[in-house]
Amino acid sequence: MEYKKGFKIKPYEILKDGNVRFTNGTDNNISASEIQCRAYGYLYDSDLGVCRAYVPIPNVGKIGKPIGTSNSRDSLEIGKHHTLSQNQNTIVTGSNHIVPNRLVDSAVIGGSFGKPTHKGEVVFGGGVGGGVASGTAGYNQTSIVSLTGQTRGDDINLTIQGDGTSEIRTESNTIMIYEVFITGVSLGGGSSSIGDYCGYKFRGVCKTNNDGDSTATTTQQWREVTGITGTPSLDFTDNHLFHVSASGDRDVTARWSAVVNMYINRISTEI
Repeated sequence: MEYKKGFKIKPYEILKDGNVRFTNGTDNNISASEIQCRAYGYLYDSDLGVCRAYVPIPNVGKIGKPIGTSNSRDSLEIGKHHTLSQNQNTIVTGSNHIVPNRLVDSAVIGGSFGKPTHKGEVVFGGGVGGGVASGTAGYNQTSIVSLTGQTRGDDINLTIQGDGTSEIRTESNTIMIYEVFITGVSLGGGSSSIGDYCGYKFRGVCKTNNDGDSTATTTQQWREVTGITGTPSLDFTDNHLFHVSASGDRDVTARWSAVVNMYINRISTEI
């Protein structure tokens, strides 16, 4: 770009934040005045005293305050007193929610004191409740987690978002009502036809003590089976894990999907 008539500086570089550096041919780090900035067709931010080529759009949107985002990216926080830490692709609305460090792809939709603990989890905050210290998140809430997997005549545990490793973890000192909807569809093989399917709904109550040992009573509410796919099941372990499993039929390849609704009531006293 050439020098405009009557000016001794011209634009040299546009930075990532939209700020424009000017040069006089020797010094390449000159800040332009409002008149100089506008003469070259740029915007002048009078509040900050900088010349801009554009106004940057932040990758963490914050509506309401105070909100601590701590290097989170591509996220939206609406409300007040939320805490995020190096999260990505996160949506939070309401108040006093906490998203644990590095958790991604989660959402807390409304309410207060919600806390997702799984990738892709959707939480509805339920407040603090009786006997829970003010400021403690995750003690009363509704959570939704999706899991997937594929059987080829074998037995598998479905994983969160189909990542191959992550499973649902129960929290200590918690009573949880759960509903699990599981579908399986055949991709063919063995005595199965492509499109054979099954659908199940389970529900129950799980108690997890302070050591992470879980006891649960599960009821199969209904099922619908057409053709051959396999059989799903649920299991709680003594180390906080909640397995959503599928046992594949011999030589049959089947795709499985589960949605788990969890209604959580956690207390601070050991049970």
